[in-house]
Amino acid sequence: MEKISPEPLPLPVALEGDSSKGETSSALTLLSYPVGLVTGFQAAKTWIGMGSYKNLAKQELFGDVQQNRTAQYRDAVQKQAAGQVVDMPAEARRIEQEYHEAVGRKFETLGYRGIGDHWKGLQRRQRVESVMIGATVAGVTIGALLTILRNSHWLSSLLGGDDKKTDQQQR
Repeated sequence: MEKISPEPLPLPVALEGDSSKGETSSALTLLSYPVGLVTGFQAAKTWIGMGSYKNLAKQELFGDVQQNRTAQYRDAVQKQAAGQVVDMPAEARRIEQEYHEAVGRKFETLGYRGIGDHWKGLQRRQRVESVMIGATVAGVTIGALLTILRNSHWLSSLLGGDDKKTDQQQR
């Protein structure tokens, strides 16, 4: 019985070095990788910070900060109930900004100066989750950008190329 070997999948035109796409498309293709890595790192960094906060909050180390935030919300609602005009979305933004800053100061007093310190305080499961979230976000970002570059003829014309070939003509 003869084995059937699958045909290799065609590379995106920009990766093949097709001059009809121009250097702009190749540059954008290459740019998609660092953009993906940066977004993945930012997602992982956010996940690490949330895990660190969650671990310390379980130990009730943020109780005073949380109570202050709750009291501020309570005051805003009471003012509104008393008939005062309160812009609740603006008030909520202000309260959350103050809360975020207070949590940052609390982390600093506890000795958390950077992402490495937060990483050290995570459980193994949380570390794995952080890496997986970062890798997933990076992969999805890179895949989405490459797909957009591969299938968006309007992008090429927008960036100065005059390539009006259809997808079938490029193959």
